[in-house]
Amino acid sequence: MGVMPGDLLLEMKTRFQRPSNSRTPPPVLHPHPPSPFSSNTTALSPPAPPVVPRRYTLSGPADSSTDAPLCPEHQRGLEFFCRTDQTCGCAVCMEGEHHGHQVIPAKREWLIKKSQLEITEAELRDMITQREKKVEDIRTSLENIQVCAEHETAGSMHMFSALVSSVERSQAELLEVIEMSQRAAQHQGQTLIRDLEQEISELRKRSATLTQLAQSDDYVLFFKTFSTPPQTRDWSDAVVTSDLTSGAVLLTVNQMVERFREELKRLPEICLRPQPQTDQSVGRNIPRLRPQPQPDQSVGRCSPSLLSQPNYAVGRNSPNLPSQPDQSLGRSSPSLRSPPPPEHSVGSPDWLSHPQPEQSVGRNPKPKVRRVQEYAVDITLDPLTAHPRLLISDDGKQVRCWDRYQPVADGPERFDRVVCVLGRQAFSSGRHYWEVEVGGKTDWDLGVASHSINRKGKITVSPAHGYWFLSLRDKNDYAFRTEPSTALGLNHKPNRIGIYVDCDKGQVSFYNVDAKMLIYTFTDSFSDVIHPFFSPCTNKSGRNEAPLIICPVSMPLVD
Repeated sequence: MGVMPGDLLLEMKTRFQRPSNSRTPPPVLHPHPPSPFSSNTTALSPPAPPVVPRRYTLSGPADSSTDAPLCPEHQRGLEFFCRTDQTCGCAVCMEGEHHGHQVIPAKREWLIKKSQLEITEAELRDMITQREKKVEDIRTSLENIQVCAEHETAGSMHMFSALVSSVERSQAELLEVIEMSQRAAQHQGQTLIRDLEQEISELRKRSATLTQLAQSDDYVLFFKTFSTPPQTRDWSDAVVTSDLTSGAVLLTVNQMVERFREELKRLPEICLRPQPQTDQSVGRNIPRLRPQPQPDQSVGRCSPSLLSQPNYAVGRNSPNLPSQPDQSLGRSSPSLRSPPPPEHSVGSPDWLSHPQPEQSVGRNPKPKVRRVQEYAVDITLDPLTAHPRLLISDDGKQVRCWDRYQPVADGPERFDRVVCVLGRQAFSSGRHYWEVEVGGKTDWDLGVASHSINRKGKITVSPAHGYWFLSLRDKNDYAFRTEPSTALGLNHKPNRIGIYVDCDKGQVSFYNVDAKMLIYTFTDSFSDVIHPFFSPCTNKSGRNEAPLIICPVSMPLVD
């Protein structure tokens, strides 16, 4: 009969000492291999291999073929799962430290968790998909930001290059203005010097005659000669003045440059302000990588009036240099201009007709619709009123600005500071119409002017000062000279301008002859005789050298 191992016997004693109501099943005794030492063993038998001790429990040997993990503390199967502590344990653990917790068989909990695994995997796949999409969105946003940055860089470089070109052009024009002012003063001074020297020569002759007369004994000759009064002029008010001596040009330029520098300093801050997101698919929920300054009401976009160049007198480059920019001479800021009227198309065949009431400005009569070309008149230029830099053709139909002064007499009718000329014809009543070719020019002024206008020195151009004319500046800026100027947005650039005047109704209208459109109408009252007004403006170093040409009017066909 086999021998029971000592450890198994000790375990059985411990189990049997528990209360009788214990439900622990009795241990199953496994057969033990026979002892290698039997009674009939002889001394000549070979020694048996050593017996490896086996570990037994009441449910069988510990080294049985089961794969269930054992509790490291009690050496029992981890058959239970504590939901409270989220850990596995044996029966002894559940009765001990996990007593009162929510306990469930481990296999059952495993099956439950396993059924939830697919849902968890689907959620993980969705999370991965969302994050991969977010990565693509961020990459797309970065690509868009790079494209926008390149676009902004190229555009900014182009704008700054244009700004540099504009500054250089303005510098050249300003130097031309200064030179014109200096030439005007020099021309005036030389004229005065010539007249003074001529009078000095005559006075010297008179003095020599009186000296000879004092030595003569012929009293008849004495009375005859001495009683003749000398032909002299009062020179007490004869002075040569120029705005250059007051430093107004340098002061104005310095003020504009300082203001422009201040605006340029604010430019980075303005650009770094957070802008409203217009494309929700780009940069959505992306943290900004640049500072976000608080809005500052004192920082804004560059003022258009700061960047616009002042116009001096009728031509922007005329030698009239005010100490401060004058709205009546320069282009007004767009924010201060009156709203431009629409460019009206009167239509064919009566395209050149009197404007309807809604097309007029000021007092608004209701003229009958008739073709204004029927009132065509022959206009010629008056050389006696032309500025010394203007060249007028022999037939009096063309005028252009030269870069030098011509040796002309400085009469009271001549403009000495403004490069303009009046027509010979004077109107005080009736209706009149003429056309002027303006193609190829970047700047010009066309209209009518009162006979009593100021023609010397500084000139303020507006209807209140006797000027009613349309202007072009820098190829595209059209305006009617009011205070401030009225900007006109034209969809069609005119090559020929038609000017219509109704003296009785105080009406001045401008037409785009090629496009058959009414450009603008101004209604006022003419208290004086008016003349056609022309200004080719300065030639801008050859960029505006094309002449203004008075063209014959083609009469429309009668329906």
